[in-house]
Amino acid sequence: MSAIVSKIENGVIVDKKTSDDAILLGAMDDAVAIGIDGSTTCTGISLITLHGKILQTVAYKRDKGDDSVMYKLKLKSFILKLLNNNSCIHHIFYEEPFLGYASSTVLIELHTLVKEIIYENAPKFDYIKFLEISNQKWKKLFLAPDKIPVGTEAQKAAARRKLEEIYPYFSNMTQDEVDATCMALICAKKIAEGEGDTLESAKKIKPFKFKAQFIAANTDREMLNILSKQIKSYRIPKSLAKDEYPIIELNGRGEFKSKVCEAIGNGDRVIIVKYKSDKYGNATLTYNLGRMALSSKYLYAIVWRQTRKN
Repeated sequence: MSAIVSKIENGVIVDKKTSDDAILLGAMDDAVAIGIDGSTTCTGISLITLHGKILQTVAYKRDKGDDSVMYKLKLKSFILKLLNNNSCIHHIFYEEPFLGYASSTVLIELHTLVKEIIYENAPKFDYIKFLEISNQKWKKLFLAPDKIPVGTEAQKAAARRKLEEIYPYFSNMTQDEVDATCMALICAKKIAEGEGDTLESAKKIKPFKFKAQFIAANTDREMLNILSKQIKSYRIPKSLAKDEYPIIELNGRGEFKSKVCEAIGNGDRVIIVKYKSDKYGNATLTYNLGRMALSSKYLYAIVWRQTRKN
């Protein structure tokens, strides 16, 4: 069995069991939201009402011997059963993945999971609203008025500390369940307050110059394999170099340079911009990508600001 399910009532864990059976929430007076924190070894799932009542959490662990495809299929089956048995689930929040070129095969497989379920079963789940939110975004909102600490581990500790101050029983939960719950709580709060659009809308970004390196590939995995061999030649500033970078897919509309500036945002970071190779003809001409565009389904731009922000 892969799923460790915790049922919560009145601020207390009333039942905790290992089971892949579908969760049945029963009749609900309030719409339910799911927060999902996809991870390489344990995916956290949190079920809450839109008014912030925590119902259940799941630590869906990767079985020993399972490769990334099998892990995804099992998790996908679990979430599909969850949706089939609980029509009260109207929102799904998924943490925007950071796809590292070194060891992110599992994250590549997982990050399309929810969309696949919705598309493959259309129009059955068309009523479900799906949102991907960056971990920096939800952490900033959840930890406010405190500032986000520097470093992933410090951020995780801060989120856990704040959640445990409200719900002490989370001291016995995995970090994945903690992150999924924090994300779900703040997203549900914003939606209940009528501010759901602020979760994904970005402030107007003033255009800036950026560096770009391009890769042509048919899949994310293929791109990351190429990236791992070429990354050193890109001369990414040391202050920005990491083992993993967020991948952001563009819809093919608008002007390429503006979309890249919006995707990078006001911060100073490296991102991977993905788009279909038959889109953004202006970029194809500007960067002389004609041959690359004809060779593969997607083009990937590894981009960062030309000058550092103070």
